[in-house]
Amino acid sequence: MVFFVTEVGVVVYDAKPDVTPFLLKVIPEVTDKPITHVIYSHHHRDHAEGMHLFPDSATIIANDETAKYLEIANDPKRPMPDIVWRESHVLETGGLRLELKDFDRNWHSQSDTIAYAPEQKILLAIDTFH
Repeated sequence: MVFFVTEVGVVVYDAKPDVTPFLLKVIPEVTDKPITHVIYSHHHRDHAEGMHLFPDSATIIANDETAKYLEIANDPKRPMPDIVWRESHVLETGGLRLELKDFDRNWHSQSDTIAYAPEQKILLAIDTFH
């Protein structure tokens, strides 16, 4: 998991159920800004079941394949996204540019989202490479 503090709020990538409670304690120690966006890396429970712990005001983002599997799972700990995208999506908020890309199925998941923050030179590829 990672989070970015922007000019208007906090963007979180991934929602690991074992780490999310700790993250929700750490963010207020770093900033008083609200969590504005949370991005599913993929639909697997070990990376998604923390999503229900985030504030209802946060916008949840996922690619279309992740959304499809979340709908099938019908798990209250993995709520449906507010924004669903296909192939690629750019989130621009509070001075942050986060480029999201789906490279289709890899050996681990049907829908891992790769995220790249070009200004920070950070590439996030949860469970894509092992």
